[in-house]
Amino acid sequence: MIALDTNILARFYVDDPNDPDAAKQRPIARAIMTNNPSLFVPLTVVLELGWVLRAFYRFEAPQIASVFEHLLGLGHINTEESE
Repeated sequence: MIALDTNILARFYVDDPNDPDAAKQRPIARAIMTNNPSLFVPLTVVLELGWVLRAFYRFEAPQIASVFEHLLGLGHINTEESE
């Protein structure tokens, strides 16, 4: 099982056209998220992702909730303390 970090999740969920590195990194993040049968997300990564989306990308609460709902709804994603 592969453990994900915040960078992979941020690249997967955020399309930042002003970041030239994102154009290279987003396809890699998408491949990791879609081509692996089982992925693990530590609780600290979930918390940091929320912070990055809010503080850096200026996502509003409903947008962040949508990201978390999608992430936690993926069948191949395992999270720390998921219950």
